Amino acid sequence: MATINIGSLTFTHKGDYASGTTYAKNDVIYYSTNGNAYIAKQATTGNAPTSTAHWDVFAQGSGGIWNGALSLGSAGQSVKVNSAGNALEFGTIDSGKIKKTHWQWDNQQATIPQTSSGSGTGLDIFNYDFQTVSANPHFILDLSIFVGRDNNGNDQGDTYVAAWIHDTSGGTIRYPFGFYKSSGFRCNSNFRALTGNYLLEDTDAGQYSNTADWGGMRWSWPGVMGNQQSADTNPTAATIAAGSNVTLSIHIGGSDDTYYNRTKNQTNSTSRSWFKLTEISGTL
Repeated sequence: MATINIGSLTFTHKGDYASGTTYAKNDVIYYSTNGNAYIAKQATTGNAPTSTAHWDVFAQGSGGIWNGALSLGSAGQSVKVNSAGNALEFGTIDSGKIKKTHWQWDNQQATIPQTSSGSGTGLDIFNYDFQTVSANPHFILDLSIFVGRDNNGNDQGDTYVAAWIHDTSGGTIRYPFGFYKSSGFRCNSNFRALTGNYLLEDTDAGQYSNTADWGGMRWSWPGVMGNQQSADTNPTAATIAAGSNVTLSIHIGGSDDTYYNRTKNQTNSTSRSWFKLTEISGTL
């Protein structure tokens, strides 16, 4: 490459190279094909800047990925490499696995309805409406519930919990949480039908109380997914379009002698229940 003494010349910047333009000696152009700037060695028309008989490199570019004529993108966009991998462009950067997070807590206090038999579907503790951000996503549920217990010993009060995402209008189940159970149910058929037999809890074990005032504990389910019927397999993404109106519903049931966000006798000095819902990419 020829050596140029910058202090001994004057030049005129002529913008992007155009094959039909006549350039005079010492005109400087930008050549988007390789990202370099060139200075004309003589008057020239139609000779590409890579012609060493007519042009010298004025400034080494970045190998063709940057275009000085790149127009400004839209609000929130970033500069990224294009799909061909040979230039830059403005576009939306993928948000990664996590698409959106929701959080809510519940202040209601109630006796948990009897749902071990009969036709009841338990206590409706959350109905949270939202719109999906992405198409065919997965969801992760963190749920924590305070349950009070009677004082009649260790065989008092089953606990059943069902959580699922469904269409806000129509109610079609889109993503049930927890494990799939096909037999050995403690809850009644109407309760488990809420989710198509997916449950976070269906047990008569795990909590003991010998006081009607302060017999209670927190039940927590961190990082729960679902929508798979077989054990030891990955969950299946929801089949739903981006921007769909859906609802997260959570019900709790029992076999009498259980209480929500309270104990049998006390409504003060007890805790509250909450959930965090995370929408993530459908590709795990």
